[in-house]
Amino acid sequence: RSRAPQSAMADEETSLIQDTENVVAETREIGEKTLLQLDHQRSQFSQTREKAHQVHDFALETRAKISDLSWRRTRRRAVLWTIIAVQFSIIFFLCHRLWGHRGDHR
Repeated sequence: RSRAPQSAMADEETSLIQDTENVVAETREIGEKTLLQLDHQRSQFSQTREKAHQVHDFALETRAKISDLSWRRTRRRAVLWTIIAVQFSIIFFLCHRLWGHRGDHR
């Protein structure tokens, strides 16, 4: 009689140990999968950060180019307006001389 309860207890302990081993194995598997997912996410974050740096650098280059183009445009406009002003001055000077000489001949 005493053997039967001991055998049942041993079976129960064996079953409990087996369940514990199963839980440990499942936990290990979940942990490994989680680590793989975290590693994948870290890789994605690193790639995203690198892309963000590239976009930032590209934006800085673009801003510098736009600024340079704007400065060139301003200089060209200034040169053109100077040329126009000089031409109008010459035209007014020639008209004044032409009209001034007309008045002298009369």
